[in-house]
Parts: sequence; C-alpha cells; structure tokens
Amino acid sequence: MAVSLLPTFPQSLAAARSALAEQAKPLLRLQRDLASAALHHLDLAACRRRVLKGRVAYVAQRQLAGGAALDAAFLRAVDSLERAGLASNDEGRQVPRETATIASLLASWLAGERASGSGAEGVARQAAAIVGNSVLQSASEAVAAGHSWADWPSTSCPCCGGSPDLRLTEAAVDWLVCSRCDARWSSAVQGCLGCRATDEPEVIRIANPELGYVLVVCNACGLYLKERPREGTAALLVERMLTRDLEQAAEDRGLRFRA
Repeated sequence: MAVSLLPTFPQSLAAARSALAEQAKPLLRLQRDLASAALHHLDLAACRRRVLKGRVAYVAQRQLAGGAALDAAFLRAVDSLERAGLASNDEGRQVPRETATIASLLASWLAGERASGSGAEGVARQAAAIVGNSVLQSASEAVAAGHSWADWPSTSCPCCGGSPDLRLTEAAVDWLVCSRCDARWSSAVQGCLGCRATDEPEVIRIANPELGYVLVVCNACGLYLKERPREGTAALLVERMLTRDLEQAAEDRGLRFRA
C-alpha cells in the first residue's frame, strides 16, 4: 500500500494540536456540560457486575433513546459547531429539529455511520456524533470510576460494546480506545483486532511523522487502527479532528475500523 494513503500536515504537530484545541473549545465545553448534566440513567453497581462477568456494562441504544434532553443537547451541538467555525449560520438554520430525525441521526451514528457529508446534513451528523459521544462518554466514565479494565478479554469496549479506533501505548501497555464512548481498556492483541493477523503481508504499518500516528492496516480483513504513544495526546475530540483526513483516506480505500 502506498505511503500516499497518509496525508501530510502543513504545520508542526504541536502547533496543529494547539490550533485544533483552540478551535474545539466550544465543543469541549459542550462535552463537559453534557457530562455534568448526567443524561445517562444507569445502575452503576449492576453495570460493574456485568463487566466482571465478561459482559458489556450497558446497552448504548438505551442511553440514546431520545427525549427532550437529547433534543436540546443536539441543538446546542449545532450551535457549538457554528461557534467553532465548523458550520455556517445558514447550515445551522437548515439542520432538522424534529425529534424523530434527531433520534434517527443518533441511531445512525451508533451503528457506525461516519459523521461526514456536506451542508446541513453534514452539520447534523457531526452534531449527533458530538451528542452521542458525550452522553456515552459520561456513562462510561461513571461506570469506570475507580475501576480498571486491565483484564477485559475482548477487543470490543467493556462499557458500551463499541469498536476501538485508537491504540495508545503507555508504560509498555497498549490501551484500546472506544470510538463511541472513549473508554480505555488494556489489550495484549497485536496487529489486527479482527482476524488477529500480526505479520506482513497481511498486516502492514504505515508511519506518518507529521501526525505522530501509525496506521495499522490488515490486508486480510480490511480493518485499520490508528496507534501512537499516549504521551503528547490532546483531548480525544481534538485527536480525532487531527486524524480526520487520515481516517477518510483509509475509508475511501475500502478500509474500516469496525469489524
């Protein structure tokens, strides 16, 4: 696979992260507000018991079942995208406000549909992704408080059951990061998380020094994963903004990070 799969970044990595973090301030503020609002409704003790038994802590669909609180959060997300310069006022005004449409957007995000597209549709998908991620992140943080998922046997998230899109290494331990709720759990699986292939030519690693990431690509089953040392990472929302073009380039070539 050609190295041109990975886009180059025009700035230094530190400058890029700093600029994106500044741009993302309205979105990060919204995430904190939604977390403090505790839109999830969980029996935390029961959730932790399920994880200890090797079961996913909670059903993500139930946390995103709709209601006035999520509708209001969605509209705030649209406003935050405008404030961040990621949506125009015209696009924001055209975003649908109907409860059924918002619920459909959240369900599509949960099923793995990318938060991409142009115009009002693209803004709506991004807003749904921000709300979905924020609510599930809050739920998973509540479940994981004081606990470590060091012995979790699966490559799927112990909290919401989502697929990881990042592998971060810290102190010689690999941590997978859930693409939906940002939960982290340790994993001894090297190479492909789908078919477990580890060697070339099935698995190849393509480094991108400009982004500080390595793209792990499995030619056997078409999965990819972004990996890097955890040191120096910003908020996960910022990291995903940083690597958005990388993901798009991979998926344009038929790769995916969900099994």
